[in-house]
This record gives sequence, structure tokens and C-alpha cells, in this order.
Amino acid sequence: MIIAIEEYTSVWWITNSGYLLVFLSLIFTSSFAISNFSAPAKLVLKLFDTTNVDQYKNNSYKINTLNFVEKIFTLLSNPALIVGILVCLVVVYFTFWPEHAAPFDPQERGRVLQNFDGETKAAPFSPNKKYLMGSDAKARDMLSRVIHGTKKTMTICFFVTILRLGIGSLIGIYSGLKQNNLSKQMLSISSVSASIPSLLFALIFIKSVGGGNGIWVFIFGLGLTGWSEQTNLVNNSISWVKSQPFIESAVSVGASPLQIFYKHILPNISAQIIPSTTQELSAILLTLAELGFLGLYVGERATADILRMKTPKYPEWAGMLSGARLAIFKWPWLTIAPAMAITITIIGFNLTGIGLRKFLDPYQRYSLKTFESNKS
Repeated sequence: MIIAIEEYTSVWWITNSGYLLVFLSLIFTSSFAISNFSAPAKLVLKLFDTTNVDQYKNNSYKINTLNFVEKIFTLLSNPALIVGILVCLVVVYFTFWPEHAAPFDPQERGRVLQNFDGETKAAPFSPNKKYLMGSDAKARDMLSRVIHGTKKTMTICFFVTILRLGIGSLIGIYSGLKQNNLSKQMLSISSVSASIPSLLFALIFIKSVGGGNGIWVFIFGLGLTGWSEQTNLVNNSISWVKSQPFIESAVSVGASPLQIFYKHILPNISAQIIPSTTQELSAILLTLAELGFLGLYVGERATADILRMKTPKYPEWAGMLSGARLAIFKWPWLTIAPAMAITITIIGFNLTGIGLRKFLDPYQRYSLKTFESNKS
């Protein structure tokens, strides 16, 4: 059967370019608002901040010293964290309960010839009232496939993040606490690892082992590199904390190394470690998208459809990008749907990381001017 190609593709670009402009405008507007909203909110926080500057310098101001009202106003002064958490909540909802959010079964094939507005058209269908983000060549709803694809995509990102942060944090903690030959060798290995491009290593590893062998191939391919930044972050943070006067005070009163680590070092470096988790998630998601454009994605056992476009059997964002990358100008909605999901999720993860760092780190939460005003 010969499938007729839709003649209204060029019209789609004209009629839907407004949606793309609105989407880009929202991104820039949100960025501007987030960068400017925190300044007036600090004026409100001054009324509730009772932090003593000397106590802060001597160790320390932690988030746990805030009372409930102060925590609420600190959160309200952090729009980046609020927006980021909202995006993350939507991602979590799509990950665990996609069947409640998706309008169709992602594997359900519709009729390849359907009538829209009195005109018979052939799949893939551009966005319309029935298919809000369009359909693929098998008349499967793109919105439903994007929502169901969240689970497998986020599963990869989660385990790769655990692997990277686990390796990097363990080496960074040991190197920061123990100044010996082994720690120096570990830092040297970290430096060598930093010189290996993560994308290139993942590409070679996945191609060598075979992407069709399962999700763990991608997890190890992406997780065995990229941890050196976490090592340097943790190591430098611990070195800075150890140089502070309150560590000397703790040693002088007889605190054990374990007590010093859990009471003083760990609470202070958590402001750097916790936000790096969400930022690592966004970096891994971007790498997955890059691998998708190179033709590598989870479930490489793809089937060629009637338009000779390869699509993954089960939806996953990188796989959806890979299957549609050759038809970006002919059927752009096939690429735009997963690309928008990746873009919004990356923005949400980055905003969460920025907000968490500001919320947990008093150096970024309050300016020196604020402390001086409280002191006076």
C-alpha cells in the first residue's frame, strides 16, 4: 500500500510557529524573573533573620538553625527552587503513573488514514485536537509516547547519577580526609578520567558491547566516566572545611575524627553535594539525547515502519529522537515532542540544583550586606 505524504507539512510550520515562539518566550521570561525576583524577597527575609555573624563565621550557620517561619520565607525567596521542584514533581508523576496521565496507550496503533476537518489525511498526523503533539507513522499518539517514555529515560539517568556520584564522592571524601600516597594516586586517576570525553567513551562502550543487550549497557557506558568533577568538588569542599577555625576548636576539645566528619564536615559539604545531583541528572539526560541523535538508544532492537523510519519498540526519549532525526524537516513534530520533554526536564533539574544550592548554602542565601545589617 502506498502511503500518501501529507501536503500540509509546510502549513504546519506556519500555523505552529507561534507555539514555538511562545515556548521560547516563556523560557527567557522565566529566566529573567528568577534572576530578579530574589532581590526584593531578601528585604522580607531581613525581618525574620536572627543569625549572628560571628556564629556564622565560627560554624556555623546550617539550614537546621532556621525556625519554621524562616524556612518558609527562605523558600518563598527562592523561585528557582519552586519552579524546579514543580517540574521534578511532574517528571516523577510521569515516571511512576504514566497510565494516568497519557490519553492513549503508547503502543496502540490507530488508522493510518483518518479524517480531520473534512479532509482525509495519512499518518503521521500533525498536532490536532485528537493528537495534541501529533502522531508517528503508525498513528501512535506522540504525547502518550513521551509520557510513557519518561520511565525508561529517568531510570537510566537515576542509576547513572548514582554510579557517578557514588564513585566521585567516595574518592573525594577519602582524598579530602586522608593526605597520603593512595589519595594522591586516586586524584591522579580522577584527572585522567576527566580527560576522557564521556560521550566518546559511552559511544565506544555501547557499540562494543551492543546497545541491544539491555539498559545496563547504557548505565555503565555513561557511569564509568564523568565522576571526576564530583571528586574534585567533594575534595575541595572538605579541604576548605578542614581549614576553618571551628575544626581546630573541635580537635582541641577532644572530638574524634568520626565526630568531626559527621558533625562539622558532612553538614557543610552537603550544600555542594546535594545540588550536584540534579545538575548531574540534566547532564546525563543531555548526553542521552546526543547519543540518540547518533543512533544509539535503549532497546536498539527497533523495527522499521512503513515509512522506513526506525522507531524503538518501547518509547524512550533518546530513541524517539533517533527515529525521527532524519525527518525533522518533513514531520518536525516527531522531533519536537521528545525534544521539548528533554529541554523542559533539563531546565527543571538545573533550576532545582540552583535553588537547592541557594537554600542550603548560607553564603549564597544571604549577602554579606545582609549579615552586616543584622550585626548592627
